[in-house]
Amino acid sequence: MTMSRQGGFPSAKFCNQFKSEFFHCLICFDVCRSPVTCRSGAHLFCHDCLADSLRRNPSCPTCREPLANPVPCPFASKQVSALDVFCSHDECTWKGTCGRLDSHLDNDCPYEPIECTGEGGCGARVPRREMATHRQFVCLQNCPNS
Repeated sequence: MTMSRQGGFPSAKFCNQFKSEFFHCLICFDVCRSPVTCRSGAHLFCHDCLADSLRRNPSCPTCREPLANPVPCPFASKQVSALDVFCSHDECTWKGTCGRLDSHLDNDCPYEPIECTGEGGCGARVPRREMATHRQFVCLQNCPNS
């Protein structure tokens, strides 16, 4: 199950914070997630941050140049994707590239909250490593859907 993640990647989670500081979003100030820019290419943003800003005001929030849509920035995307990062969850020991972080969270991280679904699923969000216990002792015994 892929979740939509918004905002940037927290700088503190990067193994080399010096390298990551070149890719900070000028709106959320984290490392850009899906980096985009204004037409001049001078200002870098997370796609979702800039898209949200453009819904309110159709211009670059930094230089005020008219802008209808975010402009993809393939160079920054490639660079950010290759940076080494720790898992978003402090308890997790995973370390890999930023480009693989979402896959780790979506599929493997034992600390990532996932939705209780399936037969009798209550829809609660529970850390992956606790889901079996939740389903057996909490959800199936107390869930009005079971």
